[in-house]
Amino acid sequence: MGDWLTEYVWTVDNPSHADIENEYWNITGTPVVLLKVHKRNGNISYRVVGTCNGCLCEFIARDNLPPGNSFFYGGTIIEQTGGQYFIWAMADGKLALIPY
Repeated sequence: MGDWLTEYVWTVDNPSHADIENEYWNITGTPVVLLKVHKRNGNISYRVVGTCNGCLCEFIARDNLPPGNSFFYGGTIIEQTGGQYFIWAMADGKLALIPY
C-alpha cells in the first residue's frame, strides 16, 4: 500500500484573506490544522481539521463570527470575538466553548 493524499475542500464567499496554523491540540492529543478565513465585512469563519481513527475529521466549524480571531495557545484553541475569549474544551463528553 502506498501513501494516501487527503484533500479538504472548504468554499467561502467573499474572503479577504486566510490563515493556516498547524499545532498540537490537547483535545485530540495530535496535531490539527486551524483554517481561518477573514471576510471583507470583518467577520471570521474557521475550521479545525485533523485525523481521527485514521480518517480526516472536521472537529470544529464556525461561520460568520463577529470580528475577532481564533488561535492556538499552549495546546488549546482560543476563540476571540467581541472582546471576549473562549476556549475549546470537553464538557460532558462533547466539544464546547467555555469562557477563558
